[in-house]
Amino acid sequence: MRFLVDECTGSMVADWLKSQGHEVLSIFDECRGIDDDEVLRICLNENRILLTNDKDFGEKVFREGFLHQGLILLRLEDERASSKILVLSKLLQSYSDRLVGSFDDFINNMTAEDLNGSDVEYVEWAGEYKLLKRLNERMSALKSIKHVTA
Repeated sequence: MRFLVDECTGSMVADWLKSQGHEVLSIFDECRGIDDDEVLRICLNENRILLTNDKDFGEKVFREGFLHQGLILLRLEDERASSKILVLSKLLQSYSDRLVGSFDDFINNMTAEDLNGSDVEYVEWAGEYKLLKRLNERMSALKSIKHVTA
């Protein structure tokens, strides 16, 4: 898989992913300090899954509707690299076949229970994402209506 490891996630996580055979771009090692919009553009253009513990990316993707190739948001109590690697290892073992694909596939096929029911933010963002998607669909339908006067 192709990953972009955000600056805050760290180079140890990036190095571990590389050791597992993944193609990895580490913001910390290669382009420190770039803004979040540029990080998302790189992910989209290079078909990379973003790995981060920065909630701002969740906001951009789920609430603002930024296009992306995938997002793994690590919100852990223990922020040490070893803890992140353990969680990633379990995630990749259990869900690697589901990580590649569109966010729509993920949001339509995964539930909080699939994630052990412990991620309240996932539930909130998933609900908001689905609501925003429905509103956009309805707005498009309204915009397509032509006003005709006799």
